Formats: sequence, structure tokens, C-alpha cells
Amino acid sequence: MTLLFVLTTADLAVYWAYVRHAFIVNGDSPESIVAALNGYPNWFVATNAFEAVNVLLADCISIWRTFVIWGRKWKVIILPIIFTIVTLGMSIAELIEAVSRASNSFLIPFWSLMLATPIFCTASIIYRLVKAGGMRSYAKIIEILVESAALYCFATLFALISYLVLGPAFEYAFAFWKACTGIAPTLIVACISKSRPRDTEIDQEGQHSSGNISRTKIPVYTETRTYVDQDFFS
Repeated sequence: MTLLFVLTTADLAVYWAYVRHAFIVNGDSPESIVAALNGYPNWFVATNAFEAVNVLLADCISIWRTFVIWGRKWKVIILPIIFTIVTLGMSIAELIEAVSRASNSFLIPFWSLMLATPIFCTASIIYRLVKAGGMRSYAKIIEILVESAALYCFATLFALISYLVLGPAFEYAFAFWKACTGIAPTLIVACISKSRPRDTEIDQEGQHSSGNISRTKIPVYTETRTYVDQDFFS
């Protein structure tokens, strides 16, 4: 997860250099500033690469959590893996278009498909938790999952709608979305680390014993009473 923050910070640094290149280096006149903003430097395409890797990492984290919660059943994650592969292909195509300075024809399907994996994985995890122990047993975990997924989905929808409208809000929406690609997947860990210890650990008889939310044991095989410990948050 540290890599998500590193890539997001690197993306910000490149964008900062781009703005400085336009307003400081070429800030002699309004015309020169506009020309610099419209004439993207070749190194600016690094932002596309950072965004693509961040999206891939975020999707992989969601898929891994779903895989763990469902008892490492591959059939559950086949669909999100397909979504992620297609999204990666579109990211590469978008990067090629950026290098060749062509129009972003893959941007709309790219952002639309980005919603599929987090929504599917979050819904699958919540369904498994509710089925295993009910809403009350895992209320805090479900709340954190929904908050994390809602932030990412809202940022993606905001960026997509702003791009379709082609208004000035797009630049702000795009910047917000790029930040959320690094924040949303790690929001769970932040919420867990600040949570107070409470009785949420479940023993083999299904009774609650002393523990805290970061050590919650989640039943993933009903018939064998097998539990997964900590993997969900790794």
C-alpha cells in the first residue's frame, strides 16, 4: 500500500513541474502560458503511467481481499480479474495515445470500467460477511468497506461526468480522482489503526472473545469452520 502513496506523490510532483513549466519558466505573457499548458512536455506522460499502475494496484488489493474473505475460491474473483485485465489494456492504449498526442478515445470506457471491480468486490465481501455472521457481527467492517468504496466510486463518477460535460470542473475532478486512487484502498487500514480495541474476535464455537477489529477472525468456510486472520487487511 505504500507504493500507492509513492506513485500518487510522484504523479503530483510531475504535475507540479508541469504547472511550474507553464507559469514560471514560460510566464512572460498570457499567450506563452497558454501555449505551454497546451503543449505538454514529453515527460508529462509519466502521469498516465502512474495513474495506470495506481488503478491496477487498487484493483488487485480489492481482488485479494475478496479472494481471502471467500476462502481463496478462484471462481469468485474470475469476473473482477477480467475487468482488471481489460482496464489495464485500456490504460496501455491511453498511454500510447498520450505519447502519440492523439485524442483520448479510451478515456470514457476506461473510467466506466474502473467502477466495475471495486463495486463487485465490495458487494461480494459484504455479502459473504452478512451470510457468515450477520450485519451486527461485522457492522464496523462493513461500514469501513462501504466508505472506502463510496469514496473511490464517487471520485471516478465525478471525473467521468466532468469529462463528458467538458467544463472547467474537469481539472479539479481529475485531480481529486487521482488522489483517491491512492487514498481509498488504504482508508481501511487507517480506520482500523485508529479503532479502539473491542470484543469482535470470534472463536470456533461462534462466541465473541477478547480482541480488536484488526484481529477479527472471519469464517470463510461454513462447513469446516475455517477462519482467516489478518489477511483481509494485509
